[in-house]
Amino acid sequence: MQGLNRTTKMLLTLLALMTATLVYIAGCQPSKPASAPSQEPAPTQEATFVGNAACEPCHADIFKLHHGSNHDRTMRTASVKEMGDQFPKAGAIEGYPFVLSATNGALTLAPKADANAAIPMNYVLGAGKNGVTFVTPWEEGKLIEVHMSYLPTEKKWFPTPGQNAPEEATRTGVLWNAQTARRCISCHSIPKGRFSSFPDEKMFGVGCEACHGPSSNHIEAMRRDRKSTRLNSSH
Repeated sequence: MQGLNRTTKMLLTLLALMTATLVYIAGCQPSKPASAPSQEPAPTQEATFVGNAACEPCHADIFKLHHGSNHDRTMRTASVKEMGDQFPKAGAIEGYPFVLSATNGALTLAPKADANAAIPMNYVLGAGKNGVTFVTPWEEGKLIEVHMSYLPTEKKWFPTPGQNAPEEATRTGVLWNAQTARRCISCHSIPKGRFSSFPDEKMFGVGCEACHGPSSNHIEAMRRDRKSTRLNSSH
């Protein structure tokens, strides 16, 4: 019995030493640092419109197909450079009480009875496949829609739709408020902003972003992706 007790005591002592050693080792291990709170991603900057040219590097074939198309030309400056052979000939407009003038390439429309009442014709809406209408920006985001529109294929003038009532026959144009102006221009371009009716010229026409929306964030993401790919391939 004494031999058995001695053996049992030795086993218990050994077990106690092993337990103490494990406890000591565990106590000496450096504590695991608390995980840092997860960082929320920075809020995405609101996307902005950038124009068709910014899409060309990645979509060259589509850009080439669109450039110069009727969609692309649905808003232009009323100039020889932009209108080409669609640019109307100056002079009295047959059958109507108006005279068209082109001074240094700038078009104006005036009543035959009063040349001083001329109004400018700064921009043209429409690609020229059918008729084109001339408009001019005015103060506080308003817009003048010129009374006479033009058929480039027939070289003929006609009253702008909506302005053919008898009492409007001698009026050179209609002044629309800013809200109506933005709604009108938005069908022919990408509007510049909430308080501006007329966009920058790079936004003229029904372009990529007319359907796809503002593309600045998409383009920046593609640039970062290409940069990351180049860096990874260099290692």
